[in-house]
Amino acid sequence: MSYPHVLLDHVQLILLLLGEELKSYKFFSTLRSIGLDDAFFQSDLGSFILVKVGLDEDSNEVQDRYYHLLAQYSEPLQASEASVRECAFSCYLALVAKA
Repeated sequence: MSYPHVLLDHVQLILLLLGEELKSYKFFSTLRSIGLDDAFFQSDLGSFILVKVGLDEDSNEVQDRYYHLLAQYSEPLQASEASVRECAFSCYLALVAKA
């Protein structure tokens, strides 16, 4: 079976990845809250996302801000695609506000 090539533009790709990061962050935060802490299996797309947004991935300040935003925007995340899109877009706007 073959699939047609789907090309995402720059912002769509970042939004897709941010949505996946937010879901992963919320899932692993919930596990940590009940005492299960094994971050080895948690994906980390942060460096890629930061580079694509035009931020310095090696800056501690940028990294701290990124993870603060993940915590902030994963909190209201609900189990629906609409919620993921909304939270990812809000997180993206906050992230690029200082880019």
